[in-house]
Order: sequence, then C-alpha cells, then structure tokens
Amino acid sequence: MKTNNPGIHRLKIEPLDIGHAKVSIDDTVIRATKVDVHMEVGSAHSAEISLIGEPEMDFDSLITFDFSPKTVKKAVDVLKVALKRNDFIARLGLEELNAIKPLP
Repeated sequence: MKTNNPGIHRLKIEPLDIGHAKVSIDDTVIRATKVDVHMEVGSAHSAEISLIGEPEMDFDSLITFDFSPKTVKKAVDVLKVALKRNDFIARLGLEELNAIKPLP
C-alpha cells in the first residue's frame, strides 16, 4: 500500500522472535540486517535500513539504504556516485583516502 505523499514509502516491521523481524517497504518484504527508525514531533518519520548484498532499486525514496560493497571496485563506484552528488561525507572519505601513504 503506497502512501499518498510522493517520495514517502510505507515501512512495516513485524516481530517474528527475539532478534528477528519481518521488514517490508510498500508491502514488499526485504532482507534487512538492521533498521534504525527515528520519530520526532514536527518531523517526518525516517528509517535507515541496512541490506544484505548490493541491492538493485528502482524508486525514489526518503529511506536511506546502507550496504557494504563486496569488492574495492564496487566501493569506488559507490564513492564516485556520492561525489557526483556532492555528498559531504564522500568528500571527507576521499580526503582520508588521499592522506593514506602506501606501504613500501
């Protein structure tokens, strides 16, 4: 069930047992490894969801997805996309990488 607000998706979390839950976005079940939900008076609810693997997605969303790239090449690709979007954290990360001195 999609919400009426563009860019906002319906997040549903149903407990299964201790330490496990069924997580779905717009009635589509996803394999999440971690979900952090933030609710504050006067603000839109937000959620950060960590996923298994390198997901392919085809929708606009205010949900933040976090994943660990499997290879250095994939990590570079992620960093390139973030830099093109002028992401502040990506720029800091690039500065840290540039400061590393190679081993002899």
